[in-house]
Amino acid sequence: MCDTAWFNKDERLVLLGLCFPSSCTGEDITKMLTYQFNNSSVSGNSQLTVVRVRPVPGSYMLLEDKKFLAFGGSILVIVFLMFVGTVTEFGINYRRKDENKKKSKGTDANHSENPSDVENNNGKKNSIEITGKSNVYKVTEKEILEYQKNGKAKLDDSKTEPERKEPTRHRAFEILLAFSVMSNSSKILTCSRTSEDSLNSVHGLRFLSLAWVVLVHTYLQIFAIGENKGLRALTEKKFIYQLVGNATYSVDSFFIISGLLVSYLYFKVSRRDNHVNGFFKIVGKFTTLILYRFIRLTPVYIVVIGMVHFTTAFLKDTSVFETPLIVQLNCDKYWWRNILYVNNFFTYREMCMLWSWYMAADTQFFVLSAFVLVIAKRYFKTSVSMLFALLISSWCTTAYIAYINQFQVKVQEPLTLFDELYDKPWTRIGPYIVGLFAGWLLCEKNCKLSIPLPLVLLGWIFSLGGLVGLVFCVGSGFGVAESSIYAALGHTAWGLCLAWIVVACRCGYGGWINSLLSWPAFLPFSRLTYCAYLVHPVIMFLTNYVMDGPFHMHNGVVVIIFLGNLISSYLLSFILSITFEAPFVRLLKFAISPQVKR
Repeated sequence: MCDTAWFNKDERLVLLGLCFPSSCTGEDITKMLTYQFNNSSVSGNSQLTVVRVRPVPGSYMLLEDKKFLAFGGSILVIVFLMFVGTVTEFGINYRRKDENKKKSKGTDANHSENPSDVENNNGKKNSIEITGKSNVYKVTEKEILEYQKNGKAKLDDSKTEPERKEPTRHRAFEILLAFSVMSNSSKILTCSRTSEDSLNSVHGLRFLSLAWVVLVHTYLQIFAIGENKGLRALTEKKFIYQLVGNATYSVDSFFIISGLLVSYLYFKVSRRDNHVNGFFKIVGKFTTLILYRFIRLTPVYIVVIGMVHFTTAFLKDTSVFETPLIVQLNCDKYWWRNILYVNNFFTYREMCMLWSWYMAADTQFFVLSAFVLVIAKRYFKTSVSMLFALLISSWCTTAYIAYINQFQVKVQEPLTLFDELYDKPWTRIGPYIVGLFAGWLLCEKNCKLSIPLPLVLLGWIFSLGGLVGLVFCVGSGFGVAESSIYAALGHTAWGLCLAWIVVACRCGYGGWINSLLSWPAFLPFSRLTYCAYLVHPVIMFLTNYVMDGPFHMHNGVVVIIFLGNLISSYLLSFILSITFEAPFVRLLKFAISPQVKR
């Protein structure tokens, strides 16, 4: 039986695009629409309420915004430094090649088989130089004659000169070279394999996780501007759609990778540095770690905040669509929360860059892990106890919050309880802690793990089965109790599954999966993942909300749009990286180790 009762009960928001003379005010349009609908025969028992009239385009002029002009001027300064740095590096490389050619010719002459062949312009034999490993010998005419007579000559060490050392470049040159497009782009785009003890499988995991994030956001953006809303309901019922609706684990992949790398690199460096003892040295080490991360990540983050602010202001004034909450114009007020990495402590309605909650949470985890790792240098068992206590308290807190809020897992509502559960560090720290333990294990055991083949097979079965099960087990949803347990333990379980993959691949138990994840082509994409994560929603805003009408959704078309978003995001992230990320990373390294030779 066809039930039409909902037809008269539901309140629906309808967006109308109408063309009126510019002399008509919002009040005039409201009166005309209300009168026309209420006096129409098709209105029936329905009532029309005009919520808002918005002229498109509005009064905002991007090129008249002083903040935009200042922002653009700052970017032009960086572009100028990039040009000067690139020209400087080109000149240095050209000069070096010229010097190498001259040195090569001089070496051929100095090492000729018969030294007497070297003559001056008057035809007389003269002293020559023979370059050894670390000295330059001046050979006189007498020694040349001795060589001709006996086939050898004794070289007097008292006449040696130390080998000419290349001078150290001036700091100004190093600062300019930090902005060079040539060296920065070559470092990003190189696909050469790293050292044997590197975690090469991480590069593939990074790229696949970012692609997953872009796919999910593409679907959500298309749903927002689609005209055939019914397709969403049909799509959400499909089994494969759980890959989109239950994609919160894509961010957990980043968390475990971050924790694993922080722990692995820290313990690896600590093996070579056994002098960090005493309270003040520990505090200094902790402070250095925090400052290094802040300076490394923040410059490009600030630039993207500016991009988001001006893009949002432009779209809200010119788009025919009502922009969703993710495009709220909040960066002008709350940008400082982002660069302090505390924006996830506030409600999403007050958040600049809604997706930036991940950077805040990851930085908070880093600060906590830096404190624990520095302490672990002397009090290892205490640090381990602290991490276990944090992990258990995170499980209990998450389950409690989910239960009291009657949380139920549904693929149709992936962002349910966003402020309470989704973005808070105390509910998402599980995979990061798993990564810390995995990094310590890899460094401590140095992959000297002899695992029987049956256990290796079980590890892969549970790992891959766990990943698939966590994503596709939701179906039509769980009850409150089951959802609470799922929310509490699911993130940590995902981290354990990925931890096995990284450890197995590093220690020689990865097989073809390790070959795939360690594919050298993933290296450039892995280096660009941070910038791509920051900027990919901006690409979607610009491509979706500049349209002059709704989009007719189709799953095949959405996949094509996803590929376009992914490629465009990486292209823009490459520009951002060579402009704002790589230069400041090089400047930071130069500040730490200023003695850089030519």
